[in-house]
Amino acid sequence: MRFIPAVRFLSGTGQIAMNTVTDQMWKTHVQAAILMTPSLLIWWVGCIFVIPKLKQILADTNADLPLMLNALQVSDFCLRYGMWIALGAILSLVLLEWRVSLWPRCRGACLSVVIFCVNTSALLLLSAMVVSLLMIIPDLLQKQ
Repeated sequence: MRFIPAVRFLSGTGQIAMNTVTDQMWKTHVQAAILMTPSLLIWWVGCIFVIPKLKQILADTNADLPLMLNALQVSDFCLRYGMWIALGAILSLVLLEWRVSLWPRCRGACLSVVIFCVNTSALLLLSAMVVSLLMIIPDLLQKQ
């Protein structure tokens, strides 16, 4: 990692502000984490509380929704191996920061794509849950 200080004086305070490549790196990574946190929390809460109930409803109604079952299996996989996935992502970021000289130039764009993919997958999972529940409602009403 390069350490390129850009020293500037804060006007009227007599203090020196250090703006380094490391500061820019941390700013980008913190912004990415902040932007991904809400969708990851919503996804996690859905996996813990909503998806087990949805599986029970699917089993009770004997509904044949292969697309929803695939989405539930992907969600279960991510929940089961989420720590390993997160560890791999963090290790990849550390290696990119440490070893790839072109990474600082494309860091923001690459992390923006990752943020978009994470947020989109969380929205797709929520949409799949809502659509599957809407498809199951007639079966539930017939049972009553």
